[in-house]
Parts: sequence; C-alpha cells; structure tokens
Amino acid sequence: MWSPPVCFSLPSPSHSQTLHSTQHNTTVPPGSDVLFLFGEIDCREGLVVSVEKCRYETIEEGAQVTIQIFIDVLRKLKDTYHWNIYIHPIVPVLNETRYAYPHSMRQQRHSPSPLYLFLTRFIVKTFNQVLQKMVEAVNGLHWLNFFDKLLTSDGEGFNKKYELDGTHMNPTYIALLADALNATDS
Repeated sequence: MWSPPVCFSLPSPSHSQTLHSTQHNTTVPPGSDVLFLFGEIDCREGLVVSVEKCRYETIEEGAQVTIQIFIDVLRKLKDTYHWNIYIHPIVPVLNETRYAYPHSMRQQRHSPSPLYLFLTRFIVKTFNQVLQKMVEAVNGLHWLNFFDKLLTSDGEGFNKKYELDGTHMNPTYIALLADALNATDS
C-alpha cells in the first residue's frame, strides 16, 4: 500500500542558484516517496512565448527541451537521495484561465496576439503526452496516469466535478491521485 509522498516543487531551471539549493539543501529524507508537479507556467506562458519568438518550431519541441531539463535534475535527485519519484500531470486549464498570455503584456495592457489566445488545453495535453513518454523512459520515475480523468468525456473540457471556485481544483480529485499512486505499486 502506498504511503503519502512528500510534496516538492522543482524550481525553474533558469534559476540555477535555486536549483543548486534544491539539490544540496533538501530536508526530504533519503529513500522517501516524493511527488513533483512542474511545468504549469511553461504551459501557460513559456512555451507559447518561445514558439512565437522562434526559439522552438513547435510546442512539442519546446516541451521536449523543457522536460529534458527537469528529467536531468530528477535523475540527479533520484540518484543522490534514492527517492521514489512520482510525477503529477499538469492539470487541465480551467475555463476562466484558459487564455494565456504573458504577465508583462497584461501589465502593459496590450491585447494578446492570436497565438496567445490559443486554447492552452492543447498545450497542456501536448506537454503531458511528452512528459509521460519521457518519465516512463526513466527507471525510478513514476508517471501518475490520471490526466484524462480530469477532462470531460469528449476530452475537450475540464470536468466540472473537479472544479472548486473557478481557479482551484476541488479536493475530490485527490481520489484520482491516490488511485494513480496505488496503481504504480502494482
């Protein structure tokens, strides 16, 4: 039976000082089960901006590069601390927050370009597909496979069962998380 993991936030790889601190100053005991959830901001803003600026040709390419950075860090953490690492899928975007454009544009009151108005659910789905494939390729990393259960039956919307207040998820989704964690032990 699964025991509750320690939740841990992986900092952005662009913050090398913070990343160094994470790798060397953790209070999570060796051998722990650790749950990571990362990439939400990449899906909401970073990947769109990077594609628009031609850093990557596609969202998928940007996701692969971004995720590889996280995978490399997770491998080091796993090898150093002998953690059993679980990866939470990126949560589908709620309708109220589905249009993504950078915070700097909102502050400057610029209208978002058509690319920024692109439905971010496509980005989240793409990111999760790439993330799942890359996580499953690494021994000792465990993908928590419940993303599709957070969607409506047509796969296009966020299941209202898991909405709370238009911004946050309802705690009822924890049953999906527990089932996915338990499924990794079988």
